[in-house]
This record gives sequence, C-alpha cells and structure tokens, in this order.
Amino acid sequence: MPTETASARSRYEVLAAARQDHLERARNCSKLTIPTLIPEEGQSKGSRFYQPYQSLGGRAVNNLSSKLLLALMPPSQPFFKLSVDPFVISEMKEAGGDEMVRESVRALSMIERAFLHRMEMVTDRVAVSEALKHLLVAGNVLLQDTEEAGLKVFKLDEFVVKRDREGNPVEILIKEELHWETLPASIQELLGARNSKRGDEKAELFTWIELRDGRFYIRQEVEETLVPESQGEYLADQLPFFALRMVPVDGEDYGRSFVDEYYGDLKSLEGLYKALVMASAAAAKILFLINPNGTTQIDAVSKAQSCDIIAGNADDVSILQVEKFNDFRVTLETAQRIEQRLAQAFLMTSSLQRDAERVTAEEVRLMAQELEEGLGGVYSTLSMEFQLRYVKVRLKKLEKTVRNWPKVDDQVVQPMVTTGLNALGRGYERDRLLQYISALTQTIGPEATLELVDGREVADRLAISIGIDTDGLIRTPEQIAEAAQARQDQALQSQVIDKLGPEAMKMAGAQAPQEG
Repeated sequence: MPTETASARSRYEVLAAARQDHLERARNCSKLTIPTLIPEEGQSKGSRFYQPYQSLGGRAVNNLSSKLLLALMPPSQPFFKLSVDPFVISEMKEAGGDEMVRESVRALSMIERAFLHRMEMVTDRVAVSEALKHLLVAGNVLLQDTEEAGLKVFKLDEFVVKRDREGNPVEILIKEELHWETLPASIQELLGARNSKRGDEKAELFTWIELRDGRFYIRQEVEETLVPESQGEYLADQLPFFALRMVPVDGEDYGRSFVDEYYGDLKSLEGLYKALVMASAAAAKILFLINPNGTTQIDAVSKAQSCDIIAGNADDVSILQVEKFNDFRVTLETAQRIEQRLAQAFLMTSSLQRDAERVTAEEVRLMAQELEEGLGGVYSTLSMEFQLRYVKVRLKKLEKTVRNWPKVDDQVVQPMVTTGLNALGRGYERDRLLQYISALTQTIGPEATLELVDGREVADRLAISIGIDTDGLIRTPEQIAEAAQARQDQALQSQVIDKLGPEAMKMAGAQAPQEG
C-alpha cells in the first residue's frame, strides 16, 4: 500500500517541487499557442487569458494533434491487430490445416471490430484528441480509463509522477478539486459536522498510486481522510492510468513538449508580430499638421466637407507620416521565414508547396512523407506507452464486464499496434512491392510477370500493407477453380456450336421443350 506514515497531500507537495520547472515551461508554451490548456497559477475558467499577437501557434498545435489522432486512432479501422504466436499457428496447421488458421484469424478480427465499436460508444477519441494537444504543448498528460465514461484527462498541473530508470511510472498522485456538495454522502458523513457548512467551497480529492512488489496499490483521500472502499490493487500491466510523455528524457520523471523544441521561433514570431501590429496601428493614425503662422485656418480645414472650397495655402497643411516602410519590410520578411519553418515542423499542408507556378502532386506527397517520417520517435513512444497498454487494459475490462465477450489467452494471442510508426513501415513495404511489380512488368512484360508472380499473394500483401479486411473480397482457391472451370465449359460449348453451325441451334431448341 502507499506509505501509511504520510498523507497524500504532503506527498503530492513533495513531488510537485520536482515538477515545477516543467510546469513553468508548459505554461510558457501554452501562452504562445493555446493559453487555456495550461493556465497560469491562480487562473480559473472565468479569468482573462493572454491573447497572443499571432495565431500560428494555435493553428499549428490543432493541425498536428489532428494528424496524430488520425494516425494513431483512424476512424472505422482498428489501430491494433490480435496476433497469434507463430509456433501456435504451426501446431494449428498440423492439427486442422489452413482452414483452422483462417477461422482463428476471422474470430480475432471480429474481436477487433467489436473493440472498435465499444470504443466509439464512449468519448475515448475526444479524450485522446485533448490529450494530444497537452502532449504537444506541455509534454505530459495523464489518462485514466474509467469504468463507464471511458478515458479521462488530467493536465500537468493536476498530477505528479515518479518514474524508474527505464521510464516506467512507479508512483502517481492526482489532485482533483470537487465542489463540497458533489461529494458522496458517505464521505461527507465521514468528515463530520466540522465541514458541513462549506457550501460551494471546493474539497481536494487525492488519488495515490504506488508500485510495490510488481503490483500497483491505490487509495484516495479527502481532507487527509481515507475514502472508504477506495483501496485496491492492479497487476503491473493492468493499471488503468497512463502517464504519457511526448519527448522522453533519460533520468527525468517528465517529458519535454514538441512546442518546447520550437519555443525560440514561437517567441520570436510573437515579438515580431507584436511590433508589426503596434507599428501598423501607429502608421494607420492620420494627423493633419497646419502651420500656425500660415494663412490657412484650422477650423476651416476640420469642418470642411469633401469638395468644399475654402481659403488657404496648400503649403500650410501636411500629413504626419511614419517613415519606416523599409524597417517594416525587414520585420515582415523575418516573420514570414519563421512562419514557414514552424509550418513545416507542424506538418501544415500550406508549407509543403514551394513558391512556383506549377507544383506536381508527387512533389507534395514526397515532402509530406519526409516530414511525417520525422515523427517516428513520437509514434514509437505513444505506441508503447499508450496504445498497447490501452488495448490490453480495455480488453481485460471488456472480458469482465461484457457478457459473452470471448476470452483470449495472453500467452497465445498478443495485440500489435498497426498504426503510427508501424503504418509507415507498411507504407514502405507497399511502395517497394509496387515498384518491384512495375519494374518486373517493364522488363519481362505483363504476360511473363503473370506467369512468374502469384497474383493472390500480391493481393494479400497489398491488403495487409493498406490495412483493409479481405474477408469476402478475395476469392478462395476453390472459387477461383470453379470460375475457371465454368469459363472452360462455356468456351467448349461455344466451340461446339461454332463447329456444328445452325443445325446445333435447331437441335438445342427442339430438345428444350422435351427436357422441360
């Protein structure tokens, strides 16, 4: 169990000291992108947040988080595959042949689709979208897989974490502020009459999770009082809390954010646009200067309407101008170069097209692929720390809570992530396969290629690389043989009719009523 000699509040305050530097960096990054993600200390929902002078930071974060969401959790497609141990597959082939293997694959595919349906019924995709924004800006976020509502998000200023040398969480504390009236009656009764008049004041609920002897122990406290029936334990691989990092750093409990790596450009862009906006406002102000010793009257100029005729001297009137056009141009060009760098880093499509009259679609595709490959480290971290653990935890929960949900042996069947970095790998395999078939066709010709290459194997490999279900789409060998036999019979019948001529047609017509 968590340490009995200390309260959750005191332990949280101890670990919060190590989090402070990362929290300050997260607030600075949030200020230049989406200020409401990680608000300043003391700010509430009704507070006025800082308004950046540029919107590129916010658009960049929203754009990249959307791309990551589509890559990690594509809609209408499972992001994982239940894979059977190769040695078990070999035993199944010996026992029941290929048909037994195909039936097992179909059953596992049904579980994958049922898992996706259950995931779409709750708000998991919405929670992951919000979590990705926190990862990009703050570098850290905590997700909890709740019993009914799906995933719940905790931002960096709501939790602390302690990790071992390998980066695995060994201790997590969560701090939640709840309205006193929303606390369960059992907790209010436990705390006693001394807290009965709090009204709309908030109470602090602490959740304390600690790893000991291969198990995670959990308990909750309110006002340093243990919550009844909150104590429990989980196996190490079944903990429904996911402490995620964007960029892991060896020896550190918290990761660095994607925005933090480009904070210099964002800060420079903010300063340049602030100067441009203020200078443009000053330049837009129009002031007429009149020579006090001249013959032109100030009232005559100020009261005159368009096309009026007044007495005066044009040399007595001048307009105040800011002679800073060239300086503004340098500032604007510098800001535009920074914008282009940031747009490329955050995979914004507009930055992929070079400044030219004609840009081919292949050129844009290659540039986009090159930039996405740079996120390979991000994909691998999220796959191991979130996707794989999320699937394992959710599958075990579905086995316990859903009636007739099939149970699988963890020693035989293991989930494998098929999106993110693995999807890039499948894309490489698809491109190499298509290049090989194309080169083979150009070298030896289409007919020789068809004789040399197994068409069904090519179709299966392409389907796997694209990630589509071929059940009912590709014909079985038996169906292919039947179709070939039907074509052969039809061709033979046509040859007989051509050979016998019109007499065969008359004979067939004469025999038809008799057969009926």
